Amino acid sequence: MTVVFFGMNWFVVNETNSGIGGLALSTTIAATMHLVIMFVLLRRRTKGLQDAFLTASIIRIAAATALLCLVTSMSENILRSVADPLKSNWFALVNIVVPSVLGLGIYTAISFAMRAPEIKPVMGMFDKITARFRRRRPELVTTESL
Repeated sequence: MTVVFFGMNWFVVNETNSGIGGLALSTTIAATMHLVIMFVLLRRRTKGLQDAFLTASIIRIAAATALLCLVTSMSENILRSVADPLKSNWFALVNIVVPSVLGLGIYTAISFAMRAPEIKPVMGMFDKITARFRRRRPELVTTESL
């Protein structure tokens, strides 16, 4: 599969005028081909792999990813209509950070709403990280306790 990655990326960079978007697309296509081929081979070798569970999981991930792509694309288009990211380093940074944070939030929310089992470890790590920053509430002092 590495040969396919290399070949597709080389072709897009050297033979088309697709730029970075074409390179990302060819890498995505090669990775998807890799996933499908490895899934089929592993399924044959193990004589079945909880097909219903894996299919449902792939559908959930694909749906969340599609919404992530939509949100990041829309937010980037909106930001580009405000200013040109090539003219300001700060705006270029904003043009990367804002769509990324929105996309991550949408992906996590959709995955959580669809009860994707893959999101549980991520939420556990998030809870561990945020636990350090949470404060304990001080107990209220009332006149009766004095």
